[in-house]
Amino acid sequence: MLVLLVLVFAVQNSEIVDVQLLRWHMKMPRSVLIFTMLLIGFIIGWSSRVLYRVIKGQRQYDSTRLLDSGCNGHGDENTAT
Repeated sequence: MLVLLVLVFAVQNSEIVDVQLLRWHMKMPRSVLIFTMLLIGFIIGWSSRVLYRVIKGQRQYDSTRLLDSGCNGHGDENTAT
């Protein structure tokens, strides 16, 4: 069903459009342009999610390291008795 929907979308948006970006100039079907922008959006979204997880993971690692080193403000709570 999804393939049929994509096929109908591509046929209905087959008009050739001009695309200009800085010094680049090209012609392509509107459906290709829309799918390209969709793909770029997915890549940006995925990359930002990965970057967020890396940054969040680094912060958790830093706070865990501080807690393990005894710098948590509770004295010698981490020492064995």
